[in-house]
Amino acid sequence: MNNSNYHKVEYPSVQSWLTELGYEEYVESFLDNGYDKLEYIILQTSFQECVFDEFLMRDSIGIKNKQIRDDILKRLRNSKN
Repeated sequence: MNNSNYHKVEYPSVQSWLTELGYEEYVESFLDNGYDKLEYIILQTSFQECVFDEFLMRDSIGIKNKQIRDDILKRLRNSKN
């Protein structure tokens, strides 16, 4: 196998990513709910039966603002491309 074309993507921490987006007030909720790896969250948005969705963000993480939930999901989906 030729590893010269293999490039491992380095993801920022959930804390730094949310802070960069201006959503630092949600860092603790993400971490408290076990979402401490951005790569894992991105993977969860990839499934047809999306495990990490706006309802989880609303009900478990406590993000009441739909625009913020939609923005986070859009950015997560764009991150996997």
